[in-house]
Amino acid sequence: HQSFMTARDAATLFQQNASTLKEVSSLVFDLLLGSKNILLVFQNNNELRASGGFMGTIGNAKLTDGGIASLEIKSVYDWDGQLKEKILPPQPMYSVNNQWFLRDSNWFASFPQSASRISALYEKEGGETPDLIITMTPDVILDMLERTGPVNLPQHGVTLTKENFIEKTQEETSINYDKVINQPKQFLADFFPLLMEKLGDKESGGGVMPFLEIFQQNLYKKQILLYSRDSDIQKKISAFNWGGELRSTERDYLSIVNSNLGGTK
Repeated sequence: HQSFMTARDAATLFQQNASTLKEVSSLVFDLLLGSKNILLVFQNNNELRASGGFMGTIGNAKLTDGGIASLEIKSVYDWDGQLKEKILPPQPMYSVNNQWFLRDSNWFASFPQSASRISALYEKEGGETPDLIITMTPDVILDMLERTGPVNLPQHGVTLTKENFIEKTQEETSINYDKVINQPKQFLADFFPLLMEKLGDKESGGGVMPFLEIFQQNLYKKQILLYSRDSDIQKKISAFNWGGELRSTERDYLSIVNSNLGGTK
């Protein structure tokens, strides 16, 4: 009797997971197919902000039917240096800065509100309006590296693993980069396509299904947040509770939002 119950529960769980993965696949196709301009926001969750962490690194990817046509990864400060307009920040930020930049735009706990501000400031700093904003923390990369194993970057003389990723990335983007060329995030720009290629390879990463599983798990854990300019796709994101919005409720509730300012951790 007990073994029957266990088998039944396992079958139910499998059916739910299969159904969810099917829905995830459908949403991923909606997100990635066609021509898309995607803003990748890498949030450092060791320096807390309302939507997940300080957004020190920004990637801009042009996709054509799921393939990366171009990928540019830069420091958020490179973008902030292009801002011509003086925009007043929320009151608590006045203690560290009297001007609002892209790096501080994920200030609001409800991510659609932060995403709208991210998009607006990105445009003011010279970026093209994103069709999709994807945020991710280092935890997502660690999950990918756990699946792919080491990723070798011979041009930097570094092999990245789950164990050394955070330490080596900090070294390469803060200390060891070419000061003449002055592109500290080039290390990540070289690494990210190699990681995705290895993850998508059936031999090393397992192909599409492991990618979808990692994507799904980190969406549930809110290590990835999504925002689409397409209202129909945004409704699907909200239905899965993957948009990071604060839900409206008829009752009062307590919401504590912890944001570090001025590099404090």
